[in-house]
Amino acid sequence: MNIFKAVFRTQKQDCIHLYDEAKKKKPGKAEKEYLKLILLTKPPFDYQIDIVLERILKDFKSIDKLADFIDKIPVDDDMWKSRARNIKIYKKQIEHRNMLFFKEFWLE
Repeated sequence: MNIFKAVFRTQKQDCIHLYDEAKKKKPGKAEKEYLKLILLTKPPFDYQIDIVLERILKDFKSIDKLADFIDKIPVDDDMWKSRARNIKIYKKQIEHRNMLFFKEFWLE
């Protein structure tokens, strides 16, 4: 039954599940760190520049609000266009930033 829940989760449910798992496995982190973890695992946010991520985190300070926002991003949204552009221009820098964040988040 758990496999069906995992396969058929909505985007919002998936965000909340990942958030809950991160809080269990790495308690004591700042709320913003958990929310940033969610953003960096969800396209089109995984290849956004820092200023965009900071703006999103400033506007959506709870997992419910952030998950709703992520769930409602349409495929033709400007966020997807900027992701494609950022992959062309900043791919290595953003991948390095993401790798450092994940390393610090999970290994501290």
